[in-house]
Amino acid sequence: MIHFRRTHPISPGRRSDAVLLVQEWAALWKDAGVDLRVSEVITGTLGRMCGSADFESMGAFEVSLAKMLASPKAQVFYEKFQQTERDGTCAYIPNTEHEEFWRDA
Repeated sequence: MIHFRRTHPISPGRRSDAVLLVQEWAALWKDAGVDLRVSEVITGTLGRMCGSADFESMGAFEVSLAKMLASPKAQVFYEKFQQTERDGTCAYIPNTEHEEFWRDA
């Protein structure tokens, strides 16, 4: 079993926008057949959102990712997201995302 996590630091004052954005991202994964859980850190370094999901293997992750990214809705989402990064209105601090893959020991 592979456990996937992607975290993003939230831009100052943009928490509600960040929540909406990560929920929209989770809906894209759901369309691809993946139950992506959305979390917000409540201890330690605050101001981060996390999306996480479990996959049978790295191959299963890659197939699901390709399916999600191929959808027209995902292409519109990512173009809109990249535009907000370029114009400085992004709900997340650009280029600070962190991905981890864990496996059962």
